[in-house]
Amino acid sequence: MEKVNYYDADERISWLASRVISDEHFGVSLTEEELDRRLALEEDYKDEIALAKLMLQNNPNFVDLPVKEQINLAANLILELRERKTKNNDKSKK
Repeated sequence: MEKVNYYDADERISWLASRVISDEHFGVSLTEEELDRRLALEEDYKDEIALAKLMLQNNPNFVDLPVKEQINLAANLILELRERKTKNNDKSKK
């Protein structure tokens, strides 16, 4: 899977990834409608966020990275975990 700079390229994925770092969200102020969409997205990715959080916060190198790099690393990991989960689910359906 190609690593993407989500910090600069995708505000919603960066917002999701910020949940790995803290309970506060990363990014600009949101309208109520956009907040509802992002909370639904967060709910959809809750397993991947939780797993990424466990994996990364126990890595001493991760906590020393700048926030931008933490966001990118977490975002890429979350999406990789989702991809693997989807592939595993597809295999189990066959």
